[in-house]
Amino acid sequence: MFDHALLLSDALTRIRSKVEYSTLPAHLLPSHFTLSELQSLYERLLGRKLDKSASRKRVAEAGFLGAG
Repeated sequence: MFDHALLLSDALTRIRSKVEYSTLPAHLLPSHFTLSELQSLYERLLGRKLDKSASRKRVAEAGFLGAG
């Protein structure tokens, strides 16, 4: 028998760790999205608020966003 709560908890822990060092959230959004939508998704996945300017800098440094 599966412990669904444990499986969900483990999955969330894994996603949160990947979010810290990857661009995973951008791949969960439609092909066109705003920086506010991206930051909101990061915040929901991490379970905490992020500094807006630091988030924008992180996105720019990642270099994965193309001109719209």
